[in-house]
Amino acid sequence: DVYPKKTEYQLTAFGNSLLPLLSQINEWGMDHSESVKERLQELEEEV
Repeated sequence: DVYPKKTEYQLTAFGNSLLPLLSQINEWGMDHSESVKERLQELEEEV
C-alpha cells in the first residue's frame, strides 16, 4: 500500500539477446558522433 506504486521490469532472455547488438549500435554512435553532428549541421544549413 505505497503511493505512488512501484513497478519493476526486467528483460526476458529473448530481450537480453538484443543487448550485444544494442551495445554495438551505441559504440558505432559514439565513434561517429562528430561526423553525425557535422552532417546534421550541414542539413540544417541547406533548409
